[in-house]
Amino acid sequence: QSTWGTFQNTMAPSPRKEIRIFDNVYDITDFLHVHPAGSVIMYANAYKDQDGISDATEAFSEFHGRSVAAKKVLALLPKRPARGKRQEVLAAFQEWREKLKAEGYFQPDPYHVAFRIVELISLFLFGLLMFWKGGIVGTCLGVLLHGLFGGRCGWFQHEGGHNSLTGNMFVDKHLQALAMGIGLGSDGNAWNRVHQKHHAAPQKIGFDQDMEVTPCVGF
Repeated sequence: QSTWGTFQNTMAPSPRKEIRIFDNVYDITDFLHVHPAGSVIMYANAYKDQDGISDATEAFSEFHGRSVAAKKVLALLPKRPARGKRQEVLAAFQEWREKLKAEGYFQPDPYHVAFRIVELISLFLFGLLMFWKGGIVGTCLGVLLHGLFGGRCGWFQHEGGHNSLTGNMFVDKHLQALAMGIGLGSDGNAWNRVHQKHHAAPQKIGFDQDMEVTPCVGF
C-alpha cells in the first residue's frame, strides 16, 4: 500500500505555477524553462495577493517596462482574471509609479546621458594626468579621481542595467558593459542576474540577495 501510494504521488500531475501581473493571473508552468532570466521569475513568490497568488506586477514593470517583446510573450500565456484585490501597499506603489511616468520622470534625456559620459571620460583622463604628474599630491589626486570614476561608473551601469539611460535596451546594455568592464573590471550580465532577483523581491529576507549581508550592512 505504501508503494502504491508512492507511485500515485509520483504519477500525479504537478500543480500549475501561476503569477499575478496587474489584474490577470498567468499560467507560467510551461514558460519557466524557457524564461531568459531563468529562475528569477519565481522570486516573485515573496509577495502574494489575497488568493495566495504570487504578485509579480512590480517585477514585470521593472524588468520589462520598455520591452515590446516581453509584453507580446505575456499576451500569449494562458490567463484568467484575478479575483481578489492586490495588496494595498502594492496597489499604492503602482499608482505612484504611474503618476511619475505621467510627469515624465521615466522619459530618457539624451543630453543627460551625454553629460554623464563626458563626466566619466573627464574623471578618467584627469586621473591619468595626475598620475603622470607624479609626486604625493599628484598620486593622491589620481587615486581620488579614479575612485570617483569607479563610483560614477557604478551608478551609470546601474541605470544601463535598468534600460533607463536611452530607453533602448540594446544601447543601454552595451553602455552598461563598457562601464562595468572599464570602470569596475566586472561583468554586467553577472550583476544583472543578482540585481534582477533583488527587484523581484526587494527587501524580503530569504529572497532579496542584497539582504544576505545583514546585519552588518543593509541596502
